[in-house]
Amino acid sequence: MGVVITQTGTSLLMDASTARLSQESKVVSIRLVDIFEALERDMEFLMRSPSVRRVISSNADSGAREQAQIQLQEVFAALLNNHPWYVQARLIGVADGGRELVRVNQADGRIQRVPDAELQRKGERPYFKEIMQHAPGSVYISAVNLNREHGELSEPHLAVLRVGLPVVQPDGTPFGALVINVDARRVFDAARDVVSPGVTLYVANQNGYYLSHTDPAKTFGFELARPYRMQDDFPAAAELLSAKSGESLGEVQSPGAGEAIVAHRSVLHPLPGSGRELLLALTMPHSVILGEVNAARRKSATMILPFLLVGSALVVWMVRLFVGPLERVTREVSRFAPGVRRQRLPEENRNDEIGQLAQAYSRMAERIERQVSELKEQRKRFLSLFETAADAILIIDQD
Repeated sequence: MGVVITQTGTSLLMDASTARLSQESKVVSIRLVDIFEALERDMEFLMRSPSVRRVISSNADSGAREQAQIQLQEVFAALLNNHPWYVQARLIGVADGGRELVRVNQADGRIQRVPDAELQRKGERPYFKEIMQHAPGSVYISAVNLNREHGELSEPHLAVLRVGLPVVQPDGTPFGALVINVDARRVFDAARDVVSPGVTLYVANQNGYYLSHTDPAKTFGFELARPYRMQDDFPAAAELLSAKSGESLGEVQSPGAGEAIVAHRSVLHPLPGSGRELLLALTMPHSVILGEVNAARRKSATMILPFLLVGSALVVWMVRLFVGPLERVTREVSRFAPGVRRQRLPEENRNDEIGQLAQAYSRMAERIERQVSELKEQRKRFLSLFETAADAILIIDQD
């Protein structure tokens, strides 16, 4: 019964865990969508900000433009201060090679207004070109990659997601772009906060390269010559990279994993405002899934152990009570011979069936010894009669 209950419970828990992971992947997707929608609202807020409009309208007046840029810095600083995972807010113009006009950084909770001499040209960066190709009012969301400064990867590595919005002048000609750099790891941490204990969240881009992994060395391999991909750890994912959300990988074995895991893959398809995807894998080790079964098994063992001890003691008692005495009676019967001194069995003092058997054997042995003794006496008398008779004695049989 214990084995059947354990097997049934295991099967039910595996099915329930797969369904649970499916629900949790939806919760994670909703959390990410909420974050991206909040980013879109912030971009729309900046677009309607009077400070942005002043920078655009004061383009020909250097004094007015400088004052407007200072005001926009204050707006950027307030925005970053209220959003810890925003690491940069910028206004980039199309003129002068896509030079930054206003830039505010945030690092470790400190707001830094970047001076004019340190502003960079971003005209050749892919994300800036893609933003400028968007229609006015259309929010752009980039792929997640590592931040670069002056064309080189910044140290320490910073994973960023860029949100942009093209800015146009009153006559409709392109002026530049508003860009917010978001710390992608903080975004993934926020998504990870909504999953239950014991569940691990992995995030990859649309090509399967890890963006978030329990092993930091496996992240952003496409930029660091370490091509770690989700489909390498979850082979079933290779066939599902272009699938819609809610596709389950079922039970898979991760290379090097100490135990099998259950994985559920979901695709946030696409990111709001972009043509990109995030692949989500949620895993749960068997040790967590079967924790309830193992707990029940331990409780069963705790309950069964006393019965086993009592049963073992009962067997020992029964052996001593029945089997041992029976063996002694059997040995005594097999050794019995008339005239050989016989020891009295202790079982003769018992009042149960074994005592009755021992007593019956003792009475039988006494009768046999008495009969043998009588036969010996008769033989002696018969021989004495033969030896002392004066007449001949003839003995014949029935024929």
